[in-house]
Amino acid sequence: MFSRIKIGSWILAAILTFPSFGQQASDPSDPILLTVGKEKISLNDFDAIYKKNNKNANEKPSEASVREYLELFKIFKLKVRDAEAMGLDTTAKFRNEYKDYRKVLAQPYLSDKEAGERLIQEAHERLEKEIHAGHILLRIDQDALPKDTLAVYTKIIELRNRILKGEKFESVAEQYSEDPSAKQNKGDLGFFTAFSMVYPFENAAYNTPVGGISMPIRTRFGYHIVKVMEARANRGQVKVAHIMFKYPNAQKDKPTAQEDIATARQKANEILTKIKNGENFEELAKQFSDDKQSAPKGGEIPMFTSGKMIASFEDACFNLNTAGQISDLVETPYGIHIIKFLEKKPVGTYTELFNELKSKVGKDSRSQQTQESLLKKIKAEYYLQEFPSAKTNLWNAVDSSYYKGIWRMEKAEGYNQALFNLKSPQKAIRTYTQQEYAKFLYENQSPQTKKTAALEVLLEKQYEVFLRKSLLEFEDTQLEYKYPEFRRLSKEYRDGILLFDAMDQQVWTKAMTDTTGLKNFFAGNATKYQWAERTEVIIYKVKDEEMAKKVRKMAKKGSAEEVIAFFNKDSQLNVVVEKGLFSKGDNEFVDKTTTKSGLSDNYTKDNRIVFVKVIKKLVPAPKLLSETKGPVTSDYQAELEKKWVQSIKTKYPVNVNEEVLQTIYK
Repeated sequence: MFSRIKIGSWILAAILTFPSFGQQASDPSDPILLTVGKEKISLNDFDAIYKKNNKNANEKPSEASVREYLELFKIFKLKVRDAEAMGLDTTAKFRNEYKDYRKVLAQPYLSDKEAGERLIQEAHERLEKEIHAGHILLRIDQDALPKDTLAVYTKIIELRNRILKGEKFESVAEQYSEDPSAKQNKGDLGFFTAFSMVYPFENAAYNTPVGGISMPIRTRFGYHIVKVMEARANRGQVKVAHIMFKYPNAQKDKPTAQEDIATARQKANEILTKIKNGENFEELAKQFSDDKQSAPKGGEIPMFTSGKMIASFEDACFNLNTAGQISDLVETPYGIHIIKFLEKKPVGTYTELFNELKSKVGKDSRSQQTQESLLKKIKAEYYLQEFPSAKTNLWNAVDSSYYKGIWRMEKAEGYNQALFNLKSPQKAIRTYTQQEYAKFLYENQSPQTKKTAALEVLLEKQYEVFLRKSLLEFEDTQLEYKYPEFRRLSKEYRDGILLFDAMDQQVWTKAMTDTTGLKNFFAGNATKYQWAERTEVIIYKVKDEEMAKKVRKMAKKGSAEEVIAFFNKDSQLNVVVEKGLFSKGDNEFVDKTTTKSGLSDNYTKDNRIVFVKVIKKLVPAPKLLSETKGPVTSDYQAELEKKWVQSIKTKYPVNVNEEVLQTIYK
């Protein structure tokens, strides 16, 4: 069955390419172009999305291109309409998924824009600097009682004072820090920059001078004190290529482990010598690197910043400066690397990074600051009217059982006064009652080991949380009214999820589970799935002509394993072997070989001698379903989708206003 991860790019393309619009255009100057079932799409809506997906949006479109796009658009709308008819928009799975999508979409709107821009500016200023810091952590739960919190705070203050009086930070961290890594790193976190740590910790690191120890700061993990050891300009990004020789996964105490490591070092030294003698780095990477992701690209890896790779590898990369410069052998816990420097980029400007930083700030804990600013605006915009006497009146119904987490809502029966009011732009008044507050108290109570504060203090704190939650939830209900772009995007996601679920039900899962239908489809189209002529071969790549003569003699009768064992005693690079079945176009040397069995001529590539041992040739033959199930399933899915589209075209009425349509291209 297809997962959303597997076809994530497809569904995103569908969402971006085919937005959904409101059910009816209310602007008389924007006539209805298209109706699909009961949904009405206006001229401006269609024209906007057509231009969005047309490379030549500023030019007058042709009739052919408009009508072609209209057909695609209609099919999309029909699929969504059929999904609704199947009730896919009523399932708990859909509702939960759409709710989650909408929650993510709403986040940027549930914060103060100006406060957000200040945080973006701060983030960019911090990105220009990297901080080397260490910390000591004493854990304390976020909801701990004041007495327990004070005890932990007092203890970490004592630790800070001991360090200030001369004790080594590293020793105190190793002995007292409750960060599990402190036993190994003695509290040292290395270099980092903005967004690498939780925001309160980041603040402490950037606001403490080099050599200084911060006052205790509270995060969700507990209390920290931070020591800033160094500060340097951000090294930016670096791009390199590398050839890697992996260390074995074997344990160090395994007898062969050190031999395997020695072999990796030997191979690395041989390759480094070849590079110094002028051989092509990229070709050597393709042939010999154990990094299978970068090897086909000549060893090239994507640009990265500090903190993204292991420190020894990072430092070696950033210490290179000249294009094409080659490092010495660089050892990491994972293996040996030969690094080629390609380029560096400095930290981007504020303008260049604005959108990226905006996204990060919105997802980071610092966004809470923008929420606090938003709450003040919400109170003013919706004319918050509180009734304090109703709040304190309800407290009469809450007794000491609340400390134990066993208070019952029945004790608040009859308390129905208004707690506070909000007035929407549509002049509708939303009243929050004592009962809603009581329900919140009931659902958010928890047993407390000791009574550490007066009940009224605890209930006041809960009221502030309830008020904040209510304000944000009310603002959330107003987003579709206040922000047309939010309303549109929210609907786009809704239809995108429905489209996915409908395709999954009608096409993808059906093709995967309908084994009889798949077999019948394969039987009716068997001629499409044929093996071409294939050749079973062993390909030998030898370091020079002299050795190639000797290898050919042994390869005539001996196995590939025997050849490797004999000739690679002093170097793993003398002979490289590749086995397999090859069709035309799979391998250039197999394509050149004309012999039906035995050894081919010698070929030369990259200063190595290559020849092919042909084992046998296989004539063209039909494939079994098991040998081509992937392509057959894909073709069967296309057939199912075609039939589905034909069905829904007759199932739901689609009407196009031709006069309105012609105004687009005439």
